[in-house]
Amino acid sequence: MIHLSRLTFDPRRAETWRDVRHPYEMHRTILKAFGTRAGESGVLFRIENPDENPFVLVQSVARPDWSLAGDHLCAEGPKEVRLALAQGDRFRFRLLARPSKKTADVRNDKGQGKRVDLRDPDEILKWIHEEGEGRRSRTDPERWLKEPQGFRVLDVEPTEVSLVTRSVTGQALGAREKGGSFRAVRYDGVLEVTDAVAFETVVRTGLGPQKAFGFGLLSVGRAK
Repeated sequence: MIHLSRLTFDPRRAETWRDVRHPYEMHRTILKAFGTRAGESGVLFRIENPDENPFVLVQSVARPDWSLAGDHLCAEGPKEVRLALAQGDRFRFRLLARPSKKTADVRNDKGQGKRVDLRDPDEILKWIHEEGEGRRSRTDPERWLKEPQGFRVLDVEPTEVSLVTRSVTGQALGAREKGGSFRAVRYDGVLEVTDAVAFETVVRTGLGPQKAFGFGLLSVGRAK
């Protein structure tokens, strides 16, 4: 079971625009609704209409108490949803993601491959297909480089949206990353479930990196 909520905000309040313009701050606000259970909340969220009449969709494993999150927001929900999935089910979906890859050409301070945004339209489209169907090694077809996550995309329209600003405080990322941004892509389309267990896991836990910045919530509805 998961819990779904829809948050709206008072546009006259400074806290509203702090949260909407800085998704990590929104994440911190949302976690207040779980009190001491914040670490077990399983929160995913997505900011919609960030420039005018913003609202936020929130999914969680734990049940939130929105009275703890601040008086600049108003919540519809939480609504309890029990997932009933089967192989062959088809869903309309929306996902805000950061299509990216780790590359050895660019390394961080620890000498590890750094995550870089994908910019080529074909790579951005390929990313969502591989998230669902996985990717095998070219030299060893029996070895998965990316495990399949239980779905295949039948139709999709990727749209680049406004760059997402990082934490206003920089505390979560380190001072050198303060004020940076991510490339955000919204995927709208239709998918088919190929493995119900794997797909339920990805619906619960999200898809792709940087979930604390509003990426990864896979919203689905039955396709007609």
